[in-house]
Amino acid sequence: YWGAMPPPGAADIKKILSSAGIEIDDGVLSKVMSELEGKDVFEVIAEGKEKLSSVPSGGMASGGR
Repeated sequence: YWGAMPPPGAADIKKILSSAGIEIDDGVLSKVMSELEGKDVFEVIAEGKEKLSSVPSGGMASGGR
């Protein structure tokens, strides 16, 4: 949690996403929220960054033309 604020609920997340023009399926949102329940957001971000660092991100080789 951030300070004394409670964690955001599904309605909060939908409101944030819709403000950016993003729609999300209720079932998908429910699954994501249940998987993140009780986890620290900063730890989740750190784990994600660690996983992304192992993904190759080099460009494709040119065709030589």
